[in-house]
Amino acid sequence: MVKPRIFISSTCFDLNDVRSELTSFLGEYGFEVLNSQLKNFGVTPQKHSHTACLEQVHNADYCIVIIGRCRGGTFIASEKSITNEEYNLAVKKGIPIIIFVDGQVEDTIPLYKKNPTADFSSVVDDKRIFHFIDYIKSNSEDNWIHKYSNINDIKEILTAQFAYYLLLFSQTLSKSTHKEKNVESSKLTSVKFPSNIEEIKRKKLDQEEETGFRNGLKQLHKVIQSILSSPGKNDNKMEKLKAIWVIAKYGELSWDGSSLNIDNDLFKDYAWSTYKGERVFKQLQAFDVFGNYDSDEDGTRINLSFKNESDERHIASALKTYVDDLIESHSEEGYKLFQKSDMRIYME
Repeated sequence: MVKPRIFISSTCFDLNDVRSELTSFLGEYGFEVLNSQLKNFGVTPQKHSHTACLEQVHNADYCIVIIGRCRGGTFIASEKSITNEEYNLAVKKGIPIIIFVDGQVEDTIPLYKKNPTADFSSVVDDKRIFHFIDYIKSNSEDNWIHKYSNINDIKEILTAQFAYYLLLFSQTLSKSTHKEKNVESSKLTSVKFPSNIEEIKRKKLDQEEETGFRNGLKQLHKVIQSILSSPGKNDNKMEKLKAIWVIAKYGELSWDGSSLNIDNDLFKDYAWSTYKGERVFKQLQAFDVFGNYDSDEDGTRINLSFKNESDERHIASALKTYVDDLIESHSEEGYKLFQKSDMRIYME
């Protein structure tokens, strides 16, 4: 009988008892456990031990990642830990991943971010453990963290998760039986740019300012529409739009109005960590939107600019005004209009 295989990714020395008990627990449920501490763990000849571990990730149907208080060894082919590389490979392979983090370690991260030079040796043996956890959270998928304090927590969560996987499987099987198409339940839609935006005349701009604002709105509308119509998952598109929204809502225009700036700590409060922010900004470059982190003695700020910004096309300024107007006219519901590039508030 073929059994589903589960790869356990964690440091070994400090989590030996957890790995051992977890192996027995999963074995009772009929899983084949890929545990590097077991005698039957397959090792390819003439391979480094680090590479041998990664090879077994390819053979896994599921991956359990356990992050405790020790970082473990650094992978031979990178500067990341072995556990980090195992996680990366599981994500790349599309293997379902269940992630557990020591509760005290997770609870200490906010303190570490406020004072990164402090001594946290009583919690972790290497501060890069905090970085790894933050890195996981920054991903757009497979970024759910389960806190645990003991092996029983892990067992309970695994039982619940595999029950949920079984539910998903039964639902998929039911749909397949009835030949239902597996389509995304909600497709993102956008609103066409209004043919009449004469309401902006109420702002009493001079002719040059009005021209720049009109052109800026049109270009901004194209940017939002291009994000909405791009291939990929809806969640990823919403991440991009949220980054733009948060910076426009809480940030400030530069002195010349060509970009927006926001304190990184403020951005973290309403959006994400630096890790995730850098990833989202990198993806936004494909839409001619550029987010850059600038650091000096006063801290770190984020600068948001647009490739097509010009004297005749005031995109950054139009964005700030558009978001402010949405909030003024629709309060928090304005964000929903922004997500559809709905600019009908400027229709006369």
